[in-house]
Amino acid sequence: MFRLGTSRPARRRPASSSPGIEISELDGVRALHIDSSTVQSAMRVNAPFDLELTYSRGIMTFLLFKPEVREVLVIGLGGGSIPKFIHHYLPQMRTRVVEINPEVISVARSHFMLPPDDERLEIIEDDGAAYLQRRPDSPGLLILDVFDGQGVPPELYSQAFFDSCAEALKTDGMLAVNLWGSDRNFDIYLARIEQC
Repeated sequence: MFRLGTSRPARRRPASSSPGIEISELDGVRALHIDSSTVQSAMRVNAPFDLELTYSRGIMTFLLFKPEVREVLVIGLGGGSIPKFIHHYLPQMRTRVVEINPEVISVARSHFMLPPDDERLEIIEDDGAAYLQRRPDSPGLLILDVFDGQGVPPELYSQAFFDSCAEALKTDGMLAVNLWGSDRNFDIYLARIEQC
């Protein structure tokens, strides 16, 4: 396996008792893998609060459009790069993260320096779709960042789910979605988002 533009293989090792959750480390970059060789999240060990992956920096471009956002809801944790960045660099924001897998939460805390919950960061173990149905808390920004070894969970990329996202947001809120351009359903997902 080759990682992060290097020619040396990165060795993966189990990160929890849950099968399929592994970490690798190469050239000072630690990566999270869930049920595949794909890097789900990455952290530069000597700069743990910075954003290592291009897509995570892209998600933060919401600041160009909505710098006044104070409430952020993230569906999907992975290694916690985005919530960790917000918590460290944007103290005016409160972030809630919904993650269905308790092992992912544990690994984010033990291997990726995700800080403990406090008044500005709350990690909630729950199903993201169910959470939005029960608690549409009207965040100014909703980030959808959910992948596993098979890609995106279909129930979190359905028209009904995107409609729930739109209903949960403040009137002038923003939805930021991590989509893979190589996903064969990319155009379908974009069309669903546009319908909201």
